[in-house]
Amino acid sequence: MWMFGAALTLLTLLSIFLIDAPLARAIAPSVDANRTFVDPFVTVLEYAFGFPVSKFLTGFVLVVAGAALFAFRRRPLARLLLYVGVAHLVSRLLAGVLKNVFLRARPYEANAGAFFADNGSAFPSGHAAHFWALFFALALAFPRLRIPALILALLVSASRVLVNDHFVGDVLGSAAICAFVCAALARFMVPSAKLQPS
Repeated sequence: MWMFGAALTLLTLLSIFLIDAPLARAIAPSVDANRTFVDPFVTVLEYAFGFPVSKFLTGFVLVVAGAALFAFRRRPLARLLLYVGVAHLVSRLLAGVLKNVFLRARPYEANAGAFFADNGSAFPSGHAAHFWALFFALALAFPRLRIPALILALLVSASRVLVNDHFVGDVLGSAAICAFVCAALARFMVPSAKLQPS
């Protein structure tokens, strides 16, 4: 997983300097058409994962479920659920904090000439962090769920780019952050785990 994080970091930097601006300009004319199918998809996912209540609800529910299973002596499953929940919460929190550090303008703002904004919130993508955190944690804790989780993370990442809410570098940066967080937490929370997807 550390290797994934390193590769994603390199791809993030390449995207920021070579791909992001030209791609955002190329997508701009089709944003309204893209929104007709992207926005309903994203709205359904936001409701399914509790965004209207809190962007942290998914992680919180997983942590509570893991803690509850300790009471029923289901320790291996409890540890894995706690790991996925904590990895999700830390990834989401870190993505939110880093938005205030980088202050990167969103593509529609950058197309108007701004790269950084006073209240920029493009980098990293919170939506992408939400689903990449689930992918990396689930790939390690529950490998059978890795393919559906990967598909969801890829679709959400693409949706953010197609409507010019985020650059490709923003979603790749989120994936890199999540890979590093999940790998670091696995060392402490799932010590017997292999740190490579199976």
